[in-house]
Amino acid sequence: MNKKMPSINFLIIFWSLIFSVHCSGQKNELERLKTLAAELISEQEAMGLELYIATSQEVLLHEVWGYSNQAQDQKLRKNSVYNIRSMTKPMVGAVLHRFIESGLVRLDDKISDHLDFFESEKVRDITIEELLLHRAGYTQGQPGRSWTRLSGLSEMVHYWAEQGPTVSKDVWSYADAHSDIIGYLLEQLSGKSLATLYQEELIEPLSMNRTFADWENKTILSDINPLYRGSTKDWSIFWRPEDGPYYSFAMGAQSVYSTVKDYEKFIRLYFNEGKHKSKQLLTPEAINLTFSNRLEIQVPPGIFPLADGRNLYYGHFWGMAYDKDQLDDDLPFVFLHQGTDGTSAYGFPALDLVVIVMTQSRGTGVLPKIEKEVVNLVNKMSQ
Repeated sequence: MNKKMPSINFLIIFWSLIFSVHCSGQKNELERLKTLAAELISEQEAMGLELYIATSQEVLLHEVWGYSNQAQDQKLRKNSVYNIRSMTKPMVGAVLHRFIESGLVRLDDKISDHLDFFESEKVRDITIEELLLHRAGYTQGQPGRSWTRLSGLSEMVHYWAEQGPTVSKDVWSYADAHSDIIGYLLEQLSGKSLATLYQEELIEPLSMNRTFADWENKTILSDINPLYRGSTKDWSIFWRPEDGPYYSFAMGAQSVYSTVKDYEKFIRLYFNEGKHKSKQLLTPEAINLTFSNRLEIQVPPGIFPLADGRNLYYGHFWGMAYDKDQLDDDLPFVFLHQGTDGTSAYGFPALDLVVIVMTQSRGTGVLPKIEKEVVNLVNKMSQ
């Protein structure tokens, strides 16, 4: 027995050293992220920046830099409320999957099965899943009336039905029209507003208490960050909470406001087979369909550094990247979505890791720079 003790002690020391080096490497990467964020704000590449990195057991980093409202000398505060823009799209996709599970609609249904004004030859055969995958033929640059000049989602979607797609359905073409059509479909299937559906189907069950699409009776308006537009060292406010609702109606492409901690709860729904605590909000089959029914897309690594050396796809309103040796039915290495006003959220299922970056600065270039450092962090955590 005594002869074996030195080898056991050696193994204990060896693995302790390995663990220490691993933790040290992770800590160094987190410090690099903090340094980078401070530099980006010092150079005014955004007016404010909030960075949140957490596992289910531990918050690894949660810091803020810069201003919420520079003119009023209001510093950015942790867990304040942001206009998350296109980070709304995965949420409308999740509500749709809840409707699918209830038998109200099927992925292979044609949109014309439910919305009879999609009657012309150019739109009648569009399917629900083609909309989810951004392959129904609409384009983001397609001429159309801005939502700011429309009375509601109904007028918007009738317009898209009249105009029809402009590119082949064989082409992946990211466009707000796809998710807005889904949002209007959900309203018609339920008889409820989309804002109410977000609230009842996701926000309340997930206890996302500082997330909303409906401005009525809001008590957290003072926590909503104003919106800036511009470029490095040239920013100007174009909207303030006191101006009233930025959106006049809820949409599928945008219109939700949220915080880093609230949106983390939504992301973790996909880590936990659709469960939040004891609530089964999405079935494992819905999670599988979200990621496995996907299209390969091409995005330059400079825009999406996490895609470098990986296969990049778009599924049911989530972008995702797979390592080249991953199996088809695995969860992705990372899934993500960004928002136009400088927000981005990432889920790394195998690492139990959520990374969320929030700014209120439309036109900022900070997201790929932060993401490039996140690559180094996840590489350390994967070792």
